[in-house]
Amino acid sequence: MLRSRDLVWDGVLNVRDLGGHPTEDGRETQFARIVRADNIRRLSDEGWKALVAYGVRTIVDLRTPTQFNTDASFMKNFPFGSKSAQIKLEVLNLFNRPTVRALQGNNTFAPGNTFGQTTTQSGFMRIMQFMFRFNF
Repeated sequence: MLRSRDLVWDGVLNVRDLGGHPTEDGRETQFARIVRADNIRRLSDEGWKALVAYGVRTIVDLRTPTQFNTDASFMKNFPFGSKSAQIKLEVLNLFNRPTVRALQGNNTFAPGNTFGQTTTQSGFMRIMQFMFRFNF
C-alpha cells in the first residue's frame, strides 16, 4: 500500500515526510524521521500542534542568509450582512535587510570607480502589497 508523504499543517503550504524514498542499498527511508516544510514561521497554533503531534523534536533551518527575511502580513475583515470585505497588507523583507552577492568576475584589476565594491544585491528589497477583496 502506497503511503502519502504529504502532511497538512495549518499555515504552511508545502509539508512532506521524506519517508518511503529508495536508498542505494535497496531499502527505503523511514517515515516520521525527517520532515521538510516551506516556512514553519507561518504555522498557526493548530499547525504547531500538528507538528508536535507528528513527533517533530528538532528543527533545522537550512535556508541561507539570502533566503531568510522577515515578512509580515496584516489583515482586517469587515462584515456587511451576508457579504464581507477584507483589507490586507503584506510586507516582504520587512526590515529591508540587504543581502549582497559574492563578488564575481575574473579577479582582474579593471579601471573604474567601483573597484572593490559590491554593486549587486541578491534577493530583493522591501516589497509592500496592499489588497482589497469583496466577498459576495
